[in-house]
Amino acid sequence: MTAIVRKILIRGVNWIGDAVLTTPAIKAVRRVFPDAHISLLVKPLVAEIFKGNPHINEIILYDDRFNSIMGRFKLARMLKARGFSTAILLQNAFDAAFITWLAGIPERIGYRRDWRRLLLTRSVPVEQEVLDQHQVHYYLNLLAKSLNISAEDTEPRIYLSQAETNDAKALLSKELGLTSGRPVIGINPGAAYGSAKRWMPERFAELAKKIVDELDGRVVLF
Repeated sequence: MTAIVRKILIRGVNWIGDAVLTTPAIKAVRRVFPDAHISLLVKPLVAEIFKGNPHINEIILYDDRFNSIMGRFKLARMLKARGFSTAILLQNAFDAAFITWLAGIPERIGYRRDWRRLLLTRSVPVEQEVLDQHQVHYYLNLLAKSLNISAEDTEPRIYLSQAETNDAKALLSKELGLTSGRPVIGINPGAAYGSAKRWMPERFAELAKKIVDELDGRVVLF
């Protein structure tokens, strides 16, 4: 990477669970480039996940305006005008590499997959060893192999304001009758996409029972 990185574009992933798992990678980028302007390009579905994230300067929405072929060219022109020096593609799709290539971003980093190798300036091969690890390390491996960035913190994190925390506590205590002193664990039993993400209902039921029996916890389904 160039000695001085002034503007970094990170292309985020498209699904909520995956988006949460990219937060350690984003934090690692900020740690190595504390003075860079970091922009995150994501779909509106996941944008709220990153609201309040201190490691991001701005969120750019990849919304419906850019879904067509002409829309992609429009997005590329917009990104080009912003003068990014580096693009880090956490998303695997060809589309991510194509748009940043169209935008003329000098350094384009991503995994070597989906027929996009020639569009990247640093393409990282996908090794089975990485695929066998937790998804958090899939994103961190990209940084390690391309930029020699290591992560000091691998825990996914959502940054909430104090007001949001207070509202959640009020909802749990007043609306649901849940008070402090016992762990409260939320379960969202399902997924919008991907059979690998969809547990059988009886597995969720078994997990909820273990939380109650072994942790003396309270379970909230949402």
